[in-house]
Amino acid sequence: MLQKVEVYSYAGYKVYTFAVAESVQSDYIVTDISGLTPVKSEFGLDPHINYSGSAVQTTRVGPRNIIITLRYAVGPGRIESARQYLYRYLDPKAPTTLKFVYEDGMVYNISARIEDTSSSIFEKDPQVTLNFICPDPYFYSNKSVTFDMVGENPIADRFALGNAETGFYVEISGNPKASYYSISNGIDMPLVWYGRLASDQSLEVSTVRGRKYLKVRQPDGSWTSGLDDITDGTMALTVGGARNYFSVRSQSESIPISYRMNVLPKWVGL
Repeated sequence: MLQKVEVYSYAGYKVYTFAVAESVQSDYIVTDISGLTPVKSEFGLDPHINYSGSAVQTTRVGPRNIIITLRYAVGPGRIESARQYLYRYLDPKAPTTLKFVYEDGMVYNISARIEDTSSSIFEKDPQVTLNFICPDPYFYSNKSVTFDMVGENPIADRFALGNAETGFYVEISGNPKASYYSISNGIDMPLVWYGRLASDQSLEVSTVRGRKYLKVRQPDGSWTSGLDDITDGTMALTVGGARNYFSVRSQSESIPISYRMNVLPKWVGL
């Protein structure tokens, strides 16, 4: 169950806590949230004069709006100050981060900007409605998911990343018999690392935004850069799209490759 919604400023400071069903102590209680379900996809269509219908030229997921309605959980004489306090950090166009916190400890983030604020002032039980627009329509998780895999054939290790991952981290265990390691996601050109690893070494690759690297981990924990041994492909290894499959291969199916993959999920809706 959703416990609370936290609002963070562009500088990373928590400025508000909106309690859901009075689950936590807060000056603001959520009475309604809309816009958490998946958004519609948008299609660019071009008509064809030779036959009925159109052809799909482009597809995308457009921005979403999240509308949060609050009531005040403050004593008499404090509603006005609580209302004014909402205006302090929710200035129109101001960038924010909304964090949806659940009872099981899961947290989902989405980047937002305040588009509109409407407040009822002359009512017995005044409320305020906050309209956030989210240019990036996905909810991101802070908790990654880990998979241990062995690539013994072209099918068994093709884990389907789908279109709900933001990046991945993979640690490949060294196999002295492997003369190269090919990392593929089914979209970009495979990243080929032509190097030798001892059984106590590992190759670590990260495509997470802001933390991209390729390095060789030594038995003592130290590491050296492995970028010089890339012979083909790029470090892009994008994620997303219906054809997004992940695999690690060596020069032969008879040389199995063991690896641990760590992915950071995102969702189109909560």
